[in-house]
Amino acid sequence: LERLRADTVKLGAEDVFRCPCSGDDFSYEGFPKQMTSNSGSQLVLAWDKQPHPDGRRNVVTVDGHVSQVDEASFRKWLEESGVSPPPRPR
Repeated sequence: LERLRADTVKLGAEDVFRCPCSGDDFSYEGFPKQMTSNSGSQLVLAWDKQPHPDGRRNVVTVDGHVSQVDEASFRKWLEESGVSPPPRPR
């Protein structure tokens, strides 16, 4: 994600990674899971570092879809993708 962010800054599109809710710069994280031809389209690629004030997070999948889900659904989705969930928000 850091490389992708650096490329968007070069293009003058750094707002792509600015959270519209918190205003934080680059407020997303993801995981370096190896994708294969068998990876499902709903494999989680990136997500908001922290839930929004309403308790929901944006989640991006490898097929490009963005979904806004509650914390329980987010954690279940990560586990189903074979990813260890991040620590619970404070």
